[in-house]
Amino acid sequence: AWEYYTEQQLAGYGDRFMSAIELSGQGQHEEAVKALEELAADGGGRYPELARLRIAGEMAARGDKAEALKAYDAIAGDGAALPALREVARLQAGLLAVDIEEFAAVESRLSSLAAAGNPLRHSAREALAVSAMKAGEDQTALDWLNRIVEDSEAAGGVQNRARLLLDYLAGKGVKAAG
Repeated sequence: AWEYYTEQQLAGYGDRFMSAIELSGQGQHEEAVKALEELAADGGGRYPELARLRIAGEMAARGDKAEALKAYDAIAGDGAALPALREVARLQAGLLAVDIEEFAAVESRLSSLAAAGNPLRHSAREALAVSAMKAGEDQTALDWLNRIVEDSEAAGGVQNRARLLLDYLAGKGVKAAG
């Protein structure tokens, strides 16, 4: 009986989460955020964490990058959150930081995610390369981009974007050190 009750509770939280996503998809962002905030406050399982991630995404989508960054940082620093969700929050924060922080800050946020074997490494490396280019650190960008194209596990889209940026850097005369 207890398992059935628990399953029903979690199914209800899942339904609420999906309803909020549908609201967002219909352009009803304020209503979606309100529903997500309620789920974050009184939901069960991992739904409060998922709701918090989605709220941060809604903030970023409406252009409130600084607040979204704070929200992602809060999730990333929440020791009670699922480690995979904390890493996703760290990546999302790093991606936002490319637009609003200096390269050193972005590097601090993303370098551990860019490590070999991390499943988020390709996105982290791409963001590090773009941030380095914005900072005028073309050699550093070249290094990050080369790590993407040399990684056989990198998805085709990421590899294609990396190659385009490498071509751009080559056009500027940037060459591998050594």
